[in-house]
Amino acid sequence: MSKHEQNETINNSTTINSGKLLIEKKQREMARTNRIEPYTRIIVAIGVLVTIARILHKESDVLRSIQLSSSDQNTYQNVIKKSVPPSSYRLEFLHIPKNAGTMIESIALEKNITWGACHFNFPWKQRDDILHNCLPLQHSYKVVKPLWHWTLTELTNLKRLKKYTQPTNTMNPYDNLPLDIGSESYDIQMESTKPKKFFAVVRNPYYQYISLWRMRGNGKELDEWVHKFISGDKFGNSWSCQYDYIYDTSMGNELLAKIPLEKRIRVVDKDHTILFENLKEEFHALVNGKYGLNLTIPDETIDTNRNKRHIKYKLGPWNFTKATLDLLHDSCPFDFELGPYTMFHYGDDSKSYQALKFN
Repeated sequence: MSKHEQNETINNSTTINSGKLLIEKKQREMARTNRIEPYTRIIVAIGVLVTIARILHKESDVLRSIQLSSSDQNTYQNVIKKSVPPSSYRLEFLHIPKNAGTMIESIALEKNITWGACHFNFPWKQRDDILHNCLPLQHSYKVVKPLWHWTLTELTNLKRLKKYTQPTNTMNPYDNLPLDIGSESYDIQMESTKPKKFFAVVRNPYYQYISLWRMRGNGKELDEWVHKFISGDKFGNSWSCQYDYIYDTSMGNELLAKIPLEKRIRVVDKDHTILFENLKEEFHALVNGKYGLNLTIPDETIDTNRNKRHIKYKLGPWNFTKATLDLLHDSCPFDFELGPYTMFHYGDDSKSYQALKFN
C-alpha cells in the first residue's frame, strides 16, 4: 500500500470514529433528556398547581371580603347570579297586596304554573275567580287566612304559622308543590331540590293605599279610612310595608332603621323587582326573556296606567291630610326607595306631582 493510500485510510477511519463519537454523544444527550423530561413535566405540573392554588386563595380572600362588606353584597350577588343559569332556580312569585298579584297568579295558572296564593290550599270555592282551580298540592293541609300576603320573614314565625293551618303545619308553603302539571317532564322531586328565586311587583305607595281603599273602603272617606288602616284601627296590624317583602326584616325594624337601604339583605333581587308602572314590559322581560315561561299579560287584563285612572277621578296623595301623609311616610319610609317614587308633602302642587312619570 502506498503512503498516499495509507493516509487516506487513516483519514477515513478518523472520520468514521468521529461520526461514531458524534452519534454516541447525541444518544447520551437524548438519554439524558428522556431521563430529565418526566421530572420536568412533574415540576411544571407542580408549578401550575401552585399558581392555581394561589389564584384560588386570592379569589377566596376576595369573596370573603365581599361577604364581610355589606356595601358590596349586591355586586357579589350579581356576579354569582350571572354564573348560575335561570333554569337552575324555581321561580316563585311573592304577592304584595294591591300590586296585580291575583292577575299574575291567574295567568300563570292558565299554563299550569303554581305561584303565590296557589301554594296555600285556601278554600278558593268561596271566591268567584280562576284561583279556585289551583292545582292539587303534594301536602293537603289547609290555611284559614290569606297567608300568601305574608312576607317571607313572617312565614318563619312557626308558632303563628301553626295557628292558621289545619291540621297544624310548619312547612314553608312555597315548598308545597303541585302533584302534577300535565307534563311528562315534570319531576316533583327535582323541582323540590331547586333553590327558590322570588320576584315581586312594587308600586307607588300612595296608589297602593288608594287601590286598597277602593276595594275595602265601602264608601268611607278616603283620608279617614287610610289613616285608620295604617294606624291599625282597621283589620288589626295585618298590613306590611312593601319593603318588608323585598328585604330581610328578621332583625327587627328598630335595628333596620339604623341600616342604610343599600346595605340591607335583599330576599328579592333588584332585577326581580318589577315596577307596577312598567308591569307588562318588565314582567315579560323577566319571566319570558330570562326564564322562558311564555306568559302574556293581555292588554285587556290590566290597566297598566291604573295610577293614572285614580288621578282621573282626582284621587292622589293631595287627598290626604298632613296627619295621614306624615303617618304614611313614617310607617313605610323605605317603600318610596323601591322605585323612582317621589314623596308628596302637604301643600305640594298636585299638578306638578301628576306630571311625574312614576307618580
